[in-house]
Amino acid sequence: WVLTYKISEEPEKEHKNAERRRAFMDSLRDLNKVEMEEQYAEDSIDKTTNYIKIHVPWKTLLEYAEIMKFNMPIKESALNNDHEFIEPEQKCKSFPSPFELDSQYLEKDYNPHYTCAFKNAVIHKFLIEDRDTFFTSAQRSSVADYIIKRVDYEEGGRKKFGAYRLISKGAFEKSFPLHDGTSEFDESLLTHPPDNDRQLLRQEWARPGRWYKFQPLDLVRKYFGEKIGIYFAWLGFYTGMLIPASILGVLCFIYGLLTMGSNTTANEVCNASLRQFFYMCPLCDERCPYWELFSTCNYARAQHLFDNGFTVFFAVFMSLWATMFLEFWKRRQARLAFEWDLLDYEAEEEPLRAQYEAKCVEEHSFRTNPVTGHEEPYFAPAKRLPRYFVGDLSIVFMICLVLAAVLAVIIYRLGITYLLLRTNNALVNQAASIFTSITAAAINLIVIMLLGVLYKGLAYKLTDWERYRTQSEYDRAFTVKMFLFQFANYYSSLFYIAFFKGTFSGSPNNYNRSLLGLRQQECTGGCLVELCIQLAIIMVGKQAWNNFLEFILPKVKNWIARRNIEKDEEQLKSVPLMEEDEDLQELGAQGLFFEYLEMAPFFALLNNIIEIRLDAYKFITQLQRPLAVRAPNIGAWYGILDSVSKMAVITNAFVIAVTSDFIPRMVYEYTINNGSMTGYVNFSLSTFKVSEFPKSEAPLANLSGSLSYNRTFCRYAGYRTTYFPYDHTLNYWLIMTARLAFVVVFEHLIFFIKFAIDYIIPDVPRALRLTIKREEYLAKQALQDDKLVGHADV
Repeated sequence: WVLTYKISEEPEKEHKNAERRRAFMDSLRDLNKVEMEEQYAEDSIDKTTNYIKIHVPWKTLLEYAEIMKFNMPIKESALNNDHEFIEPEQKCKSFPSPFELDSQYLEKDYNPHYTCAFKNAVIHKFLIEDRDTFFTSAQRSSVADYIIKRVDYEEGGRKKFGAYRLISKGAFEKSFPLHDGTSEFDESLLTHPPDNDRQLLRQEWARPGRWYKFQPLDLVRKYFGEKIGIYFAWLGFYTGMLIPASILGVLCFIYGLLTMGSNTTANEVCNASLRQFFYMCPLCDERCPYWELFSTCNYARAQHLFDNGFTVFFAVFMSLWATMFLEFWKRRQARLAFEWDLLDYEAEEEPLRAQYEAKCVEEHSFRTNPVTGHEEPYFAPAKRLPRYFVGDLSIVFMICLVLAAVLAVIIYRLGITYLLLRTNNALVNQAASIFTSITAAAINLIVIMLLGVLYKGLAYKLTDWERYRTQSEYDRAFTVKMFLFQFANYYSSLFYIAFFKGTFSGSPNNYNRSLLGLRQQECTGGCLVELCIQLAIIMVGKQAWNNFLEFILPKVKNWIARRNIEKDEEQLKSVPLMEEDEDLQELGAQGLFFEYLEMAPFFALLNNIIEIRLDAYKFITQLQRPLAVRAPNIGAWYGILDSVSKMAVITNAFVIAVTSDFIPRMVYEYTINNGSMTGYVNFSLSTFKVSEFPKSEAPLANLSGSLSYNRTFCRYAGYRTTYFPYDHTLNYWLIMTARLAFVVVFEHLIFFIKFAIDYIIPDVPRALRLTIKREEYLAKQALQDDKLVGHADV
């Protein structure tokens, strides 16, 4: 482990920092748990950074392995003939698979020995073949971190805790575990073994050429810890599950392309001989001209790509796919928890967060633990509740800020549409809708990114202030905060376009002007195309921004950091590992799952294939080694994903019923026109007498170009009568009834199937469950004399 600091140029500030460092270092030495070695600035490459190297000796590792409840292998093994209880891998053993990892150095991290929580008193029972390899480097760094987080020292006559507080005060600059060695490997793995696990991961995991290979998850877990291992396991599983969804999505798109030419609705819109029947009412007051529905021909054909008979089947499939994804992930997660010794992790007493412990000790706040009977730091719920309340209010305020931003974008849409449509230029008028949609989506994306950066910092501060007892509680609270905000941030504009835009626009004699007196927007050519444009821009823009922040920016920062240090060629070849790692960027406390909620299947598949290798490259070469953290599952994200999958059923139902024209088409075809779609466009448009326009709204211009307007009517979308007061017709109520019926039937049917799937598919495979029970029984028998309870790591 390494701590770094630089001497401040301000004498008063440096005096305080030096006193803090000295008090901390003296306390660490008095603790007599670690060995320290200091390298002063004059001996470093940049001549400004001081390094403190911390080594954890064998005796300390044994002591803290028991405190931190590391599961370690024991000598006795009774599983040599019990592998029939282990669920067989679903792989074809007869033929080699191109997706399998074929390196001889990447054999599965298989351990046939029982494991249990380490006990110093019975150390002879544990399988210690080599002291250097008994504990992994990730476990060693965890012990070092555990110690330096809890070192107490005197500052200003008061007891303070931990190196991280000194980092916040500026006494130390960085604190990080070292990588195992350099990631560069110039030889071939076919002829030369790698020098360390980092090089092996760089060659077999972090290269673009390995995009089609399975990930070496056991080695990732060994090197980075379970939390990052479970993240990459989830990301790989998600990517695999996207394949069938992507194939079906592409087939749906191809079906739309192949049937575009035979689509009756689009053909009627694009039929030049029918132009005279579809002269449309102006889209804004006074200055906007009448226009032809024929001008939306391209929109009509494009809408068919996303709104056809296949769409409903695809929506049903995706609703069920989400359930299958979660159910099979639970099974995969159970196997990983078994193989990685995490089955009883949450049942065990999780260590207190160092920050929580330090704050409670400073305030002399303790209680007797009701489980262990020992005294422990404690923050009373009565003190925490006001903090929860303030945190919840802050979330509500930020969500209201998001809604205000969406409202501002809506006003922009109304204003820019009005300005473009009143130009009386045919080309500008035709491009007004698409231009407004694209620019509004781009503005919305910028606002989303800015608010996201602002809220992320606020979420960190709020979660720290709420003072959670364990790291799991802290992670769950932070995740929920981020999700609630990001859901509103990313989806509010999409909900507006899908369910509100054009729905309450009114009729030409009585337009809806409830928003600042402005006339509400209408969807020319259908809202579904606009929804797709908005989703595509946000999706692609967000991912490009994330890739810039997570990959390009760290690479640029690392390059700048190295260039700022004057090194000659010989020095460059012999940079110590700790100085090389010090130049790398920190991972930070960011969530790992936030970018995978709103992606469409095919583009998500392409993105994830790239993302896995980019993330791997980033972790191996561009970031300081993160602290290894144990995590048995994806935490709060499972509940969030489950909630999103249920919400997706309802939104899918409403998109098909309200946003798309699927229900009106079905009603027209099967109840009004005897199985034919001919005349549907005329059916879906109402007629308005131009003489009944209010004086303040009557258009002052004719149709753009050479066409003059001398008719007594114009058309607009809706199902209304042809005479004042233009009330809704019986067809309107028939369609509304069909829409409501579709939503009710769709969501009840899908939820029934989802719950049936959830009930039928067990969370833990039967064979694995029997294996776990068998091995727990044998472990108890094997270690009965020493009262050790454990399970096997297979």
